[in-house]
Amino acid sequence: MKPIVAIFWLVILNVIWGFSFPFMDYLLGEMSVFMLLFIRFSISSIILLAIFYKQLLQMSKKEFKRILIISIAYLLGMYFQVIGLSKSSSTNTAFITSLTVIILPIILKVLDKHILAKKMILGIAIATVGISLMTLQSNMTFSRGDIIVFLGTICFAFLYYFLGKYGNQVQTGALTIIQFVIISFVSGIFVIWNGDYHVLTNTKSLFMIVFLIIFCTIVASLLHNKVQHYVPTAFVGIIFLLEPIAASTLAWLMGETITIRQGLGAIIVIISVLFTIEMAKSDKDQEQAILSQVEQVS
Repeated sequence: MKPIVAIFWLVILNVIWGFSFPFMDYLLGEMSVFMLLFIRFSISSIILLAIFYKQLLQMSKKEFKRILIISIAYLLGMYFQVIGLSKSSSTNTAFITSLTVIILPIILKVLDKHILAKKMILGIAIATVGISLMTLQSNMTFSRGDIIVFLGTICFAFLYYFLGKYGNQVQTGALTIIQFVIISFVSGIFVIWNGDYHVLTNTKSLFMIVFLIIFCTIVASLLHNKVQHYVPTAFVGIIFLLEPIAASTLAWLMGETITIRQGLGAIIVIISVLFTIEMAKSDKDQEQAILSQVEQVS
């Protein structure tokens, strides 16, 4: 797949993911976190099993281990994010989640034995200021929900790291099914344990859950698992900015209040992310220049 085509699909799925935040926020007022996740991912699992079951039969032990690593990161990220969303706003959740663009380079530096550049530290500091403006309450403390969402953001950063590392070594259908089945299984246990059964009855909620299942879960996850490794990290970071922007726009249209302080914090977060991406692109250009010089000498 050409990078430009992959970028196009990443743009589409990030807008879709952005829309999912206000929808999940609304549905969490109708049902528990575990019931929402169980409905969303169990139905998605059944649909994908009917389409990609042959990929599961063809899966090797080595491929399964890699899929399991990716799936655990996805499970933890999704749980922390949705639990945090139930205690925070969809706008804050979306922007905190966008900090994967800052956290991912740190993971790459640590796990790939690279030294963290001073510019990267500056980018993290700027992001911290923005997040503080967005999420600090009047008594200068973070809400419990924002902290939980941030833990999910760290898990998603590891998800993107493992997906970039192993994504081209596993089958997309098998990976997506196992991700969904694991979340469905864990969610189902909690639903039964809590005796928390709920049936959606109003049309608005049904529309939102269908949208989440079809577009935000099945379509978006298949696209993400398929195309991310075709796109350079710097471009992925830029595209991820569309997710909180889409979430904030829809949340505002649905009646969520966004204060001037939160708006300023969001702008600072975007600046920090763009700064970090620009630094990453600069580092990449320097690496390519060095390689070109080496090739000329040889």
